[in-house]
Amino acid sequence: MPRMTGIELIEKMRTAGMVVPVIMASGTLPKEELAQSPLLQPIATLPKPYTALELLQMVKKVLGETNP
Repeated sequence: MPRMTGIELIEKMRTAGMVVPVIMASGTLPKEELAQSPLLQPIATLPKPYTALELLQMVKKVLGETNP
């Protein structure tokens, strides 16, 4: 993203009261930044590079876990 990092986006979403599952796709997971606050924790991570099938499977898994 050109104007903010994924962590900044999660922070803005949480500050706005948005409760949505976040899948963080990253070549390098910012573990130190994520450890600073439980609110920043994505529900899942997807290491880059990933295939369309891997993304679809992760979305299905996350939605299955968040929707009873």
